Amino acid sequence: MDPTRQYPVLGRSHPTRDRVSYLVVFTERWLDPNLGSGDDGSVLRPSGYTLYDDHGERLRYVRNYIGALDREPTVLETDPGKYLVQPDKPGNGPPLFWVVVEPEKRTEVHVED
Repeated sequence: MDPTRQYPVLGRSHPTRDRVSYLVVFTERWLDPNLGSGDDGSVLRPSGYTLYDDHGERLRYVRNYIGALDREPTVLETDPGKYLVQPDKPGNGPPLFWVVVEPEKRTEVHVED
């Protein structure tokens, strides 16, 4: 990724009680037929994204859900800083954007529309 290009900055931060920094990215949802368990039926899951540092180096891929029935995005405990996010399915949102995770705050980004 090229960190020198201009990308929008998204997200809102809220203080946390436990004084830890978190990132939550609400992405476009996809229909998982959940074939592993026919009794549970289909599940709408948030799509994944790739997280890059402020130098454009890939840090990790985030599947963005945990478990067979999870419908909520993953809450990442992360260091404060500036990150570049590339959603698998940007929907109507930008294909790449910056997010600033502040110390001792939960930063939420909503790109699911």
